[in-house]
Amino acid sequence: MTDGGFLVYGGMGALPPSAAQTPPEFLLPSEAGTGETDEERTDMKLADLDVIVTAPPAPGWGGRYWILVKLTTDTGITGWGECYASSVGPDAMRAVIEDVFSRHMADENPENIELMFRRVYSAGFTQRPDLTVMGAWSGLEIACWDIL
Repeated sequence: MTDGGFLVYGGMGALPPSAAQTPPEFLLPSEAGTGETDEERTDMKLADLDVIVTAPPAPGWGGRYWILVKLTTDTGITGWGECYASSVGPDAMRAVIEDVFSRHMADENPENIELMFRRVYSAGFTQRPDLTVMGAWSGLEIACWDIL
């Protein structure tokens, strides 16, 4: 609804028309007028996963073992994260991490963290993942943020 050149939003007051436009940083390049089309965009993709299992020095403060993940994009950018893994052994957790990456994250743009989270969260039979899956996701998500 307009009111004298202003857009009126249900009880929120009036905004000038320019304030109701999408900021350029939230537009696709083709919408922002950069000259680049969607077909010309080359988004980086998650390409490789390394899982590193290590034990802390004696007396074992910080847990029995630590699991670090290293994500690498197709452009060579790397990100590091630490997975929460107290509920299963390191070999089982490595398998869970590799499975989550291959099923829900491989070849995905690391900027799409929310999309990947939704995939991981709702992929199980009960639509609720267990602690091991969310523990794997925790480190993989941290690595995505590290890339960005």
